[in-house]
Amino acid sequence: MIAFALLTGARGAVAQDITIEHDQVMGLPEAKHLPEEYIAPPITYHGLIVRPRLYTGIAYNDNIFNASSAEEDDFILTVRPEISIEKHYRDHMLKTSFKAEKNFFKYNDDENSLNYAASASGHVTATSSLKLPFKLSYKRKAIAREEAGTTSETRDPVYIEAAQITAGANYRFNRLQLALLGEYARVTFDNDTNRITGA
Repeated sequence: MIAFALLTGARGAVAQDITIEHDQVMGLPEAKHLPEEYIAPPITYHGLIVRPRLYTGIAYNDNIFNASSAEEDDFILTVRPEISIEKHYRDHMLKTSFKAEKNFFKYNDDENSLNYAASASGHVTATSSLKLPFKLSYKRKAIAREEAGTTSETRDPVYIEAAQITAGANYRFNRLQLALLGEYARVTFDNDTNRITGA
C-alpha cells in the first residue's frame, strides 16, 4: 500500500512532520486505563530516553471458548512487561520498543498464551526541508476466542504473525508539505485441529 498526502498550512503556521507511529496490521492491547499521574516519568541516561513499564492484572471469563453450549469459565492472570528506548542525535531520531504479554489460565493451562511485539522507528533528516521517516515491526499474538468464530473450535490458541515495513519522505516548502509513504505487510496464521472432533 502506498499513500500520498498533500498538506497545507495557514500563513505563519509551522507545518507538523508526519511520523509513523501507527500499526495498520495489529497490535497488543494497551493498558490505557491507567491515569497519567500513575505513569512514571522516563529515565534518561547518556542521551537515551528509557521508558520501562510492567502491567499485571486478573480477569474472570465465564465462557473462555466462546461456545454456544457447555461453557467453561476460568481466571486469567496477565503479566505484560514493556520497554522503549529513544535516542535523538542532531535532527535524527531512533526509537526501539519491545513488549511481551503472558496469559496464565488457572484451570485450562492449554489456553496459556505468549504474545510479543518489537519495533524500530524514527526519522533521518536529510535536509532542512526533507525528512525520511521509517518503521519496522514484528508481532505475534494469539487470537482471542471471541475475536473470530473459527478459533472457538480449535484445540489450542491460534497465533497470528505480522511483519511490517513502512518508509517514506516528508518534504516541506513554503507553507506546503508533501508526504509520501509506502508500506509492506505480511500476515500469517497458524493451523490447528478441532478441539471437539480432532480433525
